[in-house]
Amino acid sequence: MQTKSPYLRPSFNPLRFSLPVKRVSEEERRNMVARAAYFRAERRNFAPGQELQDWIAAEADVDRELAVRGPR
Repeated sequence: MQTKSPYLRPSFNPLRFSLPVKRVSEEERRNMVARAAYFRAERRNFAPGQELQDWIAAEADVDRELAVRGPR
């Protein structure tokens, strides 16, 4: 049986567990990540093959931004 590494899942982000993060709902966070990933793809003219990297980088960006804002 082959197991998948959690590091390959777009929803896994170690920063989420190590930084104090402003409380937002999972849905709100996902929408923020989707928007950030879209803008990353737009900057590279939507060239195919980098969708996962866009998503992972967007998650890190969003989590950093939420950490900067701090918990409310």
